[in-house]
Amino acid sequence: MRAFIRQGKDLHARLLPDEAALLTSLATQLTELMDPLAPAGEPDDLDAVLSSLTDSWSDLTIQDPALRRLFPDAYRGDEQASRDFRRYTQSDQARAKMEAARTVVADIAASDDGRVRLPPDHIDDWLTTLTNLRLVLAARLGIEHESDADNLSHLPGEDPRAPIVALLNWCGWIQETILADL
Repeated sequence: MRAFIRQGKDLHARLLPDEAALLTSLATQLTELMDPLAPAGEPDDLDAVLSSLTDSWSDLTIQDPALRRLFPDAYRGDEQASRDFRRYTQSDQARAKMEAARTVVADIAASDDGRVRLPPDHIDDWLTTLTNLRLVLAARLGIEHESDADNLSHLPGEDPRAPIVALLNWCGWIQETILADL
C-alpha cells in the first residue's frame, strides 16, 4: 500500500488487491460484530426494545472483550448508571460505527485499480473504523497496557499471534498516513 496523500481536497492511496480484500473483510467483520446491537426499523414498543437491548448488552459486554473495548462502561463502578447509559445510547453508537465501516467498504469497492479516494466527509469514517479495528484486534490479543503491546512487538514470526499484531500495526500505519495529510 502507498500512503494516503492529499490531492486537492481529497486523500488518495493505492491498495494492492490483497490489501483491499483484507481491509474490506476486516471492516465487514467489524460490522457483523456490532450488528446484533443495532436493531433495524422503528419499534412499536420502544420500552420493550430498550429493555431487551439493555439485557443483551449486559450479556454481550460481559462475554466479549472486543465489545467491551468498543463500548466501555460510561460509569465505572456504577453498573446501574452504565446500564442506563447503554440503554439510551448503545444502539445509536453501534449504528454510527457500522455506518463508518460501511463507508470504508464502499470507498474500497469504488476504487479504480486499487486507487482509493477519500473525500473530506469520509475521512472521519475511515479514522473511526481503523480505530475500532485496532480496539478489536487489541482486545483479541489481550492488550490491556502499553507493556502488553511492547511484549507482542517481539513475537517470533511463527507465533500464531504475529499476523494479528501485524494487522494491528498496519491499521495504525494507515491511520498515521491519513492524519499526516490533514
